[in-house]
Amino acid sequence: MNLLKVFVFLTAGVGLSACQSINYEVGEAELTDSEQLRDAYTQCLSYVNFNNGTRNSQGFYSRHYEAFFYEPFTQKSFCYVVEGKHRMPTFDLQKDCKYCKLFATRGQVVWKGFKQADEYNAYNKVIQEAKNIELTYYFNAKFELGDKQKLYYKSIFLPKVQGSKHRGYILAVSPNGENYGWSHYSSYTSTTDPNGYFKAWRQEQRKVALAICNAQSKRDDCVIYADGKTVFD
Repeated sequence: MNLLKVFVFLTAGVGLSACQSINYEVGEAELTDSEQLRDAYTQCLSYVNFNNGTRNSQGFYSRHYEAFFYEPFTQKSFCYVVEGKHRMPTFDLQKDCKYCKLFATRGQVVWKGFKQADEYNAYNKVIQEAKNIELTYYFNAKFELGDKQKLYYKSIFLPKVQGSKHRGYILAVSPNGENYGWSHYSSYTSTTDPNGYFKAWRQEQRKVALAICNAQSKRDDCVIYADGKTVFD
């Protein structure tokens, strides 16, 4: 057992907590790569990277790194933000993700024997460099979505959009008809976001979706297909 002092947010959403200590174990059971694991981990990295060096609506400055926990049987995950200052309610790993094990921290997979570790280790740099990507949209592209992309949009992406009141989702697709990348941000209005924090996060997440899509397709020509219910066709 190890002891780690952390801050936490759910990868299913973004919620911050006060400082706490948790016991944890490094994962070592056989682990199969999955889209759910990949999506949860990349969203964890993108949130932490965006907040490093910024001041958010709760008024704290972040110099954090991630501690990402995963439980393969239920595919449940938690992304703990290590070090920093904020004043939100705590989450209990034993209560909320009792059998989760440490999958990665500081951008490096620590889960023993995970065969795609090198591929996952590259995501931190991919997301850090996403800010340099130029935004491009589907209405400027000259290709048709592939069956896999259409299925993801209709069966997974749209239900996410329609089922969430507090988050927005962004989908990027590649011209090869196979790959996509997605990201999320907190929904906002001019009243709830007077300092422009969530607006900036939304803009950054568009670039993150493109970066993840490019990394998976091993190309650099992905485009933004949808932001929430808006499709850029």
